[in-house]
Amino acid sequence: MGHPSYQIIRHLVSKFSLPTSSNKILGVCSAYKQGKSHCLSFSSSQSISNHPLELIFSHVWDPSRSMSTNGNKYYVLFVDHFSKFTWLFPIANKSGVMQIFCSFQKLVECQFNCKIKFVQTDWDGKYRSLHT
Repeated sequence: MGHPSYQIIRHLVSKFSLPTSSNKILGVCSAYKQGKSHCLSFSSSQSISNHPLELIFSHVWDPSRSMSTNGNKYYVLFVDHFSKFTWLFPIANKSGVMQIFCSFQKLVECQFNCKIKFVQTDWDGKYRSLHT
């Protein structure tokens, strides 16, 4: 996710008549600062994918500090290891993760005309019912 400038955001809001909150706090978000910090690099991945949907990475972004205009505070991210195509789904509660995964699975298996083989998550419990 990028961080466009204030001028770009203002232009998009105006051009598309997007709803906005009355919160006018400007500044650099903490995720941006953390992303710019320097750390040791990760070791090279040994995973190899030869086709779409062989390996899907997924992460549930725990609550955003600000709620979206639709009431969502969480986001579910899916990344196809082969194509690097990325899907992002906003949700109101963590309890919606399984429903989003099932919808995502139907969507991509229809689009790619093949089945998801493996899903890799951080195993923090949000997907536990997938693996039982």
